[in-house]
Amino acid sequence: MDAEQIRSRNRLPARRSEKPTIAVLPFRPLAHDHEHHWFADGLTDDIATALTRSRQLTVVSRPVRAIETAAPPPATEVAEALGVQYVVDGSVRLAGSTCAFPLGLSMRNRPPYYGPIVSTGI
Repeated sequence: MDAEQIRSRNRLPARRSEKPTIAVLPFRPLAHDHEHHWFADGLTDDIATALTRSRQLTVVSRPVRAIETAAPPPATEVAEALGVQYVVDGSVRLAGSTCAFPLGLSMRNRPPYYGPIVSTGI
């Protein structure tokens, strides 16, 4: 899927805000069962909700659900297509009562930054 297809599928208006804009991409579950998908969707929603509490940011999350594919495009390409400055993405791994999720932050036209893997009990 190229940038033009993402833009046309999401039909986002031109950016009007002077605040930094960020898109939260769907987190990818590393297992293929229903529980992992459910958990990944919830984590995506929780991160987007937490970011919306900041009055310093404009957050885009729901429209980017359309880009869920087996091989998602690079986050920098998605940022360009959606007209946002930053993109948050990652994956989710559940093992027993432990959850690990590598989290990435990409800036348009720059390589992504992947911080340490967050691991927590659930």
